[in-house]
This record gives sequence, structure tokens and C-alpha cells, in this order.
Amino acid sequence: MKRLAGISVLIAILLTCGCNTAVTASTSTPLLPSLTIAPSSTATLLPSPMQASHSPIITPSWTPKPTFTKIIIPPTIQDMIATNGGCKLPCIWDITPGDVSWSDIQAVFIPLKPVIKSTTPAVLTQGSATHIVNDSNFTFEMAGTHDGVGVRLTTIDGIVSIIFIGSESTGEIFRIQKLLSVYGKPQEVFIHANQFPGNGLPFQLVLYYSADHFMVHYELTVPVRNGLLIGCPQIVSPSIFSWSSDENNFVDSTRIAQWVLGGFSSSSDLKPLNQVSNMDLDTFYQVFKDPKNVRCIESPESNWP
Repeated sequence: MKRLAGISVLIAILLTCGCNTAVTASTSTPLLPSLTIAPSSTATLLPSPMQASHSPIITPSWTPKPTFTKIIIPPTIQDMIATNGGCKLPCIWDITPGDVSWSDIQAVFIPLKPVIKSTTPAVLTQGSATHIVNDSNFTFEMAGTHDGVGVRLTTIDGIVSIIFIGSESTGEIFRIQKLLSVYGKPQEVFIHANQFPGNGLPFQLVLYYSADHFMVHYELTVPVRNGLLIGCPQIVSPSIFSWSSDENNFVDSTRIAQWVLGGFSSSSDLKPLNQVSNMDLDTFYQVFKDPKNVRCIESPESNWP
């Protein structure tokens, strides 16, 4: 009986220990479950420290370029004289005889602020046709001149027919060397001289381009040496007449003489170059188109009584 009682005590002790152990286990900290990380379909990367230190991106603002309006500066009188308005004879100062009306003239000249003087219109009868003819002088102020510079236009029925421009209104582009180089040999060359007492004689040299409808007139005062008139036109600016193709039917040596010398002159007052000088037309052309030429026209004084 004592042995059974000892075993019962032992079993009781074991049961008691087992219960205590179970109680202790149930009150301890539970274990965390293991985590399973599923990858995201769109990963977001955080910037690295180097990336975070970059300056922020600046989007530049766009400023449109300004637009410019083309400004056309009117030509000056000096421009017209230096370039003849950018045109070739028979065009003068951007006016071409036969192609230009009165309104066209105003468009060219009014910006230059001219003083305009016109004659009373005249009636011209040619056969059964009647025409209205008008002469107008355009005078422009220019520094260094006393009376300014000018152009004279003759219109027939409102269309420019004849243009005259004086020597004060022509530039170096019409000096004889450049003229011959650009326009070639003229159809005729004429001379006129006046016998006036004094140290020099008025001497007229006329280059007639009949096919091109213009005439160039060099006027100079020449010395007399050993009975010879010495004409050197190299540094002289000319006066110029130009006319329309219709007007060309009425231009001849008599009319040219009247333009150059006055209304009562005749063709006999202008003498052909080869008859009264040391040059014929070909020699004249070759000599005076050379910019280095120093030769002059020599005409016996006896030709001009």
C-alpha cells in the first residue's frame, strides 16, 4: 500500500509539472508568421542620393521673334545723280520717255520735294490729230548749289515724250570715258565753237545716239594754242536729252542744234567731228573710252569764223 501511495504521489507531481509547463507556453510571446513578398507589377524607384542632389529641370519659356516692317527710304537727289535712278539711257532718273505718265512722274519725284513749274498747255496738230503738249520743270534743293538741280519734262497727252537734264544734275557715270564704255560708239559726233574774244572759247561737243533715242552734250571753255582749239572733255559732266520712240521721227540734226544752241540754230551750226578736227568717229571712240587717255580734240580756229 505504501508503494502504491508513492507512485500516486509521483504521478500527481508529474501531472502538476505538465500543467505548469503548458500554462507557461501559452503565455509566452507568439512567433511571427513568415512573410511572402509578392513583386509589384509597376515598381517605383526612389531617387538615389546623387539624383536627389540634382538641380530641378527648368522648362525654358519661348519668346517669339519680333517682326519687322520693311521701310523703303526714298532716294535722295545725290542718289539720283550718282546712279541715274538705277536705269540706263534713254531712261533718266527712273523716267523712261514713252512709258511714263504724269502720275508715274509724281510717284518718283514727289518724295524728293520738288518745286514744279509748268507752262500753259499747248495744242499740237499733226495731220488730223490734235495733241496737248505741256512742259514742266522740276527743281530740287541740293547743298552746294545756288539754284538747285532740275529736270525738264515734255508730255504729250499726259505721257512723257522728251526729258532734259542739265550738267549740274548728271554725275560721274556720264563722264565721257564711262559713257562710251557703257553705251558704245555713237552714231554721230558734232562740234560747235563760238568766236568770242577772250582767253577761251565756248566749245560744244555733241554725241548723238539716234538708235537709242538720246543725245549727250558736253560744254566746255577751250584754250587756243597755235591756231588750234583744244577741247578736253574728260572731266566735264554733260547735259542730256532723251526722247520716246514716237518722238524719234521728229529728231534730226537741226532739232539737236536747236536744243543745244537755241531755237534759231540750224544743222549747219553743228559740224561733223571728222570735218573740223584731228579725229574721225572711230579714233574718237577708241581714244576717249580709255580712262587713261590724255589726248584732246584739236580743231583749227579757222573753222569757226
